Amino acid sequence: RDTGRPGMDLRAVLAVGVLKQGLRCDCDRLQDQADGHIKIRQMLGHGPLDESECEIQTIRDNVELMTPELLREAGRLIARADAKLSRKKPGAALVGRCGSFVAETDVRHPTDFNLLRDSVRCLLRETARACGEFGVPGWRQWKHCRRTVETLQRRVGRSQQWRARPDDVRAYLSASRKIADKAEASLATLRAGGDCPEAALDEIDRLLRHARRFADRIDRRVLQGDKIPHGEKVFSIFEEHTGGSSRARPARRSSSAFRSGSSRTGTGSCSTTRSCGKAATPRSQRLRSGAA
Repeated sequence: RDTGRPGMDLRAVLAVGVLKQGLRCDCDRLQDQADGHIKIRQMLGHGPLDESECEIQTIRDNVELMTPELLREAGRLIARADAKLSRKKPGAALVGRCGSFVAETDVRHPTDFNLLRDSVRCLLRETARACGEFGVPGWRQWKHCRRTVETLQRRVGRSQQWRARPDDVRAYLSASRKIADKAEASLATLRAGGDCPEAALDEIDRLLRHARRFADRIDRRVLQGDKIPHGEKVFSIFEEHTGGSSRARPARRSSSAFRSGSSRTGTGSCSTTRSCGKAATPRSQRLRSGAA
């Protein structure tokens, strides 16, 4: 359809959609990459002498329609076409290869007590902001509640402290759960009003689920003595794709990381992502290797 702007062909839409999902960026950064990055321009089909640029509105109109489900369906179509080109017999075993790499993410040491404090702190801020804007009472002293939770967390923040102070742990959990219950009631009021943006409601709901998860986990692990399976662990509420790994931990300090993997079958390839952890290199090894 002629809208007065240069459009994008399907190849460019698919390439920029995959790029947006991989970078998790907004359309402004996506436009900057598509117009200024030589390799990306080659992916879009622009030659070295081609000075055409992607309009920001064109990217919004096309790329925002590329949902993760649509990209997965495109990946399945590419895999079928790859099998046909490689002349695989029906029912033949599929042999492939895969690899991965690790990229460090900026998160603090992920203890349950720290994560619960972050969840409650952000939950208080977002709920008080939405309730103040749309006239829902009850959050005038949200900053005092935040200081109270932070004080309780400092009493049990280290393993030597919470092991010797189970009563302080119960007080910390009780205060956090009271705030979560109050936020849940306010969230229902905001939803019933219908004026609060859906994005703000989703953020409050996300933080509420995190707060309840970490409170239950501390109750199970510290007070009841249960072991938390690795698959249930969350390492950051801000970088949710971050995870940890028990592989290769020579150092005392460890850093969380995000791992991206790629797999190849026949003549085609597709990319997947998964989280893992990366152990930090000991300072003595960095000095011997000449690293900063």
